Amino acid sequence: MVIFRRFTSRCIILLLAFGFTVTPLDGVLAQSGSVFSDIQGHWAQPFIEQLVQQGIVEGRLPGQFDPDAWVDRAEVTKMALVAFASPSMKKAAASSRFPDIPVTAWYASYVAEARHMGVVQGYSDGMFHADQYVNRVEALKIVLGAAGVPLETSFQRLFADVAPGDWYASYVDCAVERGLMSPDGVGQFGAAQFVTRAEMTKLIAGLTTRSHISASH
Repeated sequence: MVIFRRFTSRCIILLLAFGFTVTPLDGVLAQSGSVFSDIQGHWAQPFIEQLVQQGIVEGRLPGQFDPDAWVDRAEVTKMALVAFASPSMKKAAASSRFPDIPVTAWYASYVAEARHMGVVQGYSDGMFHADQYVNRVEALKIVLGAAGVPLETSFQRLFADVAPGDWYASYVDCAVERGLMSPDGVGQFGAAQFVTRAEMTKLIAGLTTRSHISASH
């Protein structure tokens, strides 16, 4: 053991002498968000790296986060639950499961717990439709619900695609007030637009840390 330690110490000294940098393993892991080649210079890079370090999101493929890809109901539900549910997430009752979700599906426990919490609901056919893409207002409902954010009853902002009587009006008002999502700049919020993975990271990061990271989106 002593010989091994002496050998290791001499190797480190030689590496430093030739200009190499020795980085602790935990330092590499702490910067894991930067290993995604497709987020360099992206407006959401700081949000993505923040949530990767917190263990809330991960890449889709090795070295790729796919920030501009749309997200489906299963992915949005998992992100919201991982970010805001109790670490010791209780096992939801069987009655909280949807008939179109196999018990063995990777997202089954997240969806069941979200339904138990009242965060998600099924469609008129009684199904969850896990692979269906989520629009911006649906994402707001799931994430704000999981985070337990109180909603204002009075709608302050009017957009061409958001009326005071719409079910999502208070969610949009809350998101814009907190800087979690932004309108499209031409008088519309983009309520029906599918939400991207990048937008999800900004939304969640803004609620987990009340981040004031600047991003023009």
